[in-house]
Amino acid sequence: DCEDAEDCAAAMPTRAVMMKDLEKYMAAVFVRRVSIRRISSMRSMERVVQATSAL
Repeated sequence: DCEDAEDCAAAMPTRAVMMKDLEKYMAAVFVRRVSIRRISSMRSMERVVQATSAL
């Protein structure tokens, strides 16, 4: 769909960069979800520890 070979060559890296950015974004979202889950489990553990130490 591009008349010039140079236009094609210029258009291809942007697609690769977009894919890389997408992968980075997905990885960041995944890491954030996992860390949020981990933090919430840590907090619940702290609550359990506080509750048991209060007894």
